[in-house]
Amino acid sequence: MQEKTHIKLKKGRIRTGQFEGTLDDLYTSFLHFRMLAELASHIKPETSFESVLQDVLDDLNKYTGAERSLILIFDRSEEIVFQKGRNLDHDDIIEPSFEVSWSIINKTRETRAPICIKNALQGDEMKASNSVLRLNLLSVICVPIIHQENLIGVFYADNRNILGVFHENECGFVHQCVQFISNQLYSILHSIELKRDLERIQKVVFDRQNYGGILGNSPALVKILGLIDQVAKTDATVLIQGASGTGKELVARAVHQNSGRRDKQFVSLNCGALPDNLLESELFGHVRGAFTDAVQDKKGWFETADGGTIFFDEISEMSQALQVKLLRVLQSGEFSPVGSTELKRCYVRIVAATNVKLAQLVKKGKFREDLFYRLNIINIEIPALKERKEDILMLSMHFLSKYGRPDLTLDNETQKILLAYNYPGNVRQLENAMQRAAVLCRSDVVLPEHLPPDMQNQQMTKYFGAFAVEKKKIIKDFEIHYLRTALQKSHGNVAQAARDAGLDAKNFYQKMQRYNISAAAFKKR
Repeated sequence: MQEKTHIKLKKGRIRTGQFEGTLDDLYTSFLHFRMLAELASHIKPETSFESVLQDVLDDLNKYTGAERSLILIFDRSEEIVFQKGRNLDHDDIIEPSFEVSWSIINKTRETRAPICIKNALQGDEMKASNSVLRLNLLSVICVPIIHQENLIGVFYADNRNILGVFHENECGFVHQCVQFISNQLYSILHSIELKRDLERIQKVVFDRQNYGGILGNSPALVKILGLIDQVAKTDATVLIQGASGTGKELVARAVHQNSGRRDKQFVSLNCGALPDNLLESELFGHVRGAFTDAVQDKKGWFETADGGTIFFDEISEMSQALQVKLLRVLQSGEFSPVGSTELKRCYVRIVAATNVKLAQLVKKGKFREDLFYRLNIINIEIPALKERKEDILMLSMHFLSKYGRPDLTLDNETQKILLAYNYPGNVRQLENAMQRAAVLCRSDVVLPEHLPPDMQNQQMTKYFGAFAVEKKKIIKDFEIHYLRTALQKSHGNVAQAARDAGLDAKNFYQKMQRYNISAAAFKKR
């Protein structure tokens, strides 16, 4: 009989500190606690989940005495999308799904219940299985992996040399261990499904040739695309409102490209970037001698873009004097070049954008009310990136491809950081982060270390908080089980239970009170 190296027995008894007694439940509880602690120690933000999974499988092989073990993950169509296998020698198993009993795996998938078999060759149900006979299986364990009540995979382990190596209590605990990392396993599945969705949605979006870099499938973005479709066919003035970096100019260009003006010019002007006198000259043009440097006549953008679209970015920065002149163009289509009394006409569509609420500026007297109503015919509100998190990972992959690294994938911890971050700089900040990752990443996986420090720091704070909560829960569960087991063995005698557990009686009683454990429940009747 192969001895499990991690168990040290001497005539079925163990001595630790002041406690001496049988191994049984107390020692099993200790092993379970230590195993969960080891699993928790592997899950670190800086470690790729491939490495974490490798360590987890090695630990489970050592703990159970399995010759080899395997984790399979299934997608929504029940196809295998990920697999990782390890043997007792800490080597990867090449194509592990071909070396297992599918009869046993399929039964676990059907019943969603753990299976623990001491001798698969003698069991009435399994001995007729071709895979069991072909692989000469003896001991087998197979447990489902459940995430939010959905079956996403199985953990499978076997031994072809030893009978009965897996015990019933180990089967249940292995099930607990696998569920302990179910969130990380689901992240792998989510990443794979995300890539598929990205390919599908990229095809849909880029098939719509006139939408450029607008990418995503969140309800908020789909609603905006639908609104663009409706608005573009008209000549209505459009006001786009949203925080900096949300992509207001992309939306403005999409309105133009999907309109009947697409063959005419699209002009983008930042009202906050030009001095008032220069902006007026840029818009309306000027005649020779209108000011010192006006050595010749010059056409303005209203005249040049006749029949097209002019986009006023940050229109809230426009002076009151220019607001009056813009209002005149909107009302009559007429304007005069700087230094001239000649009236000219134009047929230009106006699209304006701002990162502040114009209605609030109107109340404060900082923006003309009549111009606001002229601009606010169609209002498009662009949500912040934190309000459309369904698009974050898809946009990340798009930007990596844009900056020359379509080969890169996102590590599971990296995905968590990207999804948890609040993005005060919105899509522009995400793009900058992915450009940084494309430059720094020297492998094929974007790790947390490739992200900007502020993103890493936010996730580290959340990680250690979550880890502390999980650690506290593990200790609580262990102490409750430890106390109840000691009381059960002493038949409710608290003093005896405390001695057996190697604890001071007062300390033991305080722990009983903390967890609301009554000694009377364990007394003989």
